[in-house]
Amino acid sequence: MAVSDAWAEAQIAVLGSVLIDPDPTVGIVMDALRSEDFTEERRTVFDAVRSLWLERKPIDPVTVAHAAGADYVPRIREWMDRTPTAANVAAYCAAVREEAQLSRLRIAAMGVATSETLTDARAALRNLEPAMIDRPELRPVTVSEMLADFLRRMEDKRPPQYLRWGIRKLDEELTAEPGDFIVLGADSSVGKTALAVQFAWTMAASGRRVGFFSLETSAKKLTDRIVAQRAMVDMQDIKRKKLSDHDIGEIVALGRGIDKIPLEICECSGTGVSDLRALTVARRYQVVFIDYLQLLDSGGKERWEAVTEISMHLQRMAHELGVAVIALSQLTTEKNNKARRAPTKDDLRESRQLKQDADLILLMSLSDPEDNESSRWLRADKNKDGPQVSVNLRFDPKHMDFTAQDSRAFDEWRRRKRPKFTELPDSELDAKDQEVLNGFDRARRPD
Repeated sequence: MAVSDAWAEAQIAVLGSVLIDPDPTVGIVMDALRSEDFTEERRTVFDAVRSLWLERKPIDPVTVAHAAGADYVPRIREWMDRTPTAANVAAYCAAVREEAQLSRLRIAAMGVATSETLTDARAALRNLEPAMIDRPELRPVTVSEMLADFLRRMEDKRPPQYLRWGIRKLDEELTAEPGDFIVLGADSSVGKTALAVQFAWTMAASGRRVGFFSLETSAKKLTDRIVAQRAMVDMQDIKRKKLSDHDIGEIVALGRGIDKIPLEICECSGTGVSDLRALTVARRYQVVFIDYLQLLDSGGKERWEAVTEISMHLQRMAHELGVAVIALSQLTTEKNNKARRAPTKDDLRESRQLKQDADLILLMSLSDPEDNESSRWLRADKNKDGPQVSVNLRFDPKHMDFTAQDSRAFDEWRRRKRPKFTELPDSELDAKDQEVLNGFDRARRPD
């Protein structure tokens, strides 16, 4: 491993600080650094210091030299002489970590550059991804530190930057943010992909970098839906290539400002969570959509085992990268139950792990299971940080667009839209029909 002069000097300064003034320097160093951040003989001395510290033994030049070996005495003396002060140990630790991460990146990148096959290159790329992010810390925080941080956050009068959904009730009630794992579930043909595309555009328009990973729908079809939604062009006209001059004008107008929308679509059939994670880091996404999670590759043998593993990896990806992960999921609602109840988080397909891992679960269903043109209900069946809000959505199939509405007004409109039956005079009823009607009349009469 090539060691830069800056990295070597930072390592020496850290160890020299510990040897000059072990209390409280050693605690700061042990909290910030690990053995892999050091090289050659400096790693041996760090491990000796760490071993003494964990065993609660005295730490000084003599005890460290004894633990590391007598050969290290000259080096320990030299490092102490070269360290200007122990007061800047936190800055020395930061320098060590930065240089160590840079070195790991170079090694991983070299593995990609020297790969002889595409398979080897992809494997090396997966090794590159962990090196691109700083590892999570196991750092305890005291109550006083937490309270001080809370007060600092409350003093900042800027409004919190939660995810924007483009639906007023959701924007007002939901407090989802980067770092959350969100599941959007719906049965087949209810419109979860169209709704996800609409959400993705809204979040990108708010300034967040959004990646839409599609494992089922092609980028062309997703583009068709975006154009239908944003330019208000009839989807059937797009499919048949029968766009009017007005339609073309609306699409051109859409294109003028589209460079300001940081939304990218990636067809990723046959990939796993590690591939999506690497691309998320490389493209610096802040929000990612996955359509849909049951199609991701996994090592599990059984389907429930595979989806459980996928769920755990997606949650870890969201929390460690500080990215909002919005994964679409199929439901397993039995057909004979569809008309009796709305879906719940227990209906998420093939894994109960999803309802445990998710910070927010949104479920969409038809208000009338027998009518695919009926309005949709979107409900937060799980919301760790707020209420289980629900909103009624009208689906416009021409433009693949969802809008919030008053469900009672929609139901009245649907009732008036349906054809009315014309009552026939009794003379036009045959004898059998008349007998049936008479039977109903008798059944309605009071005894």
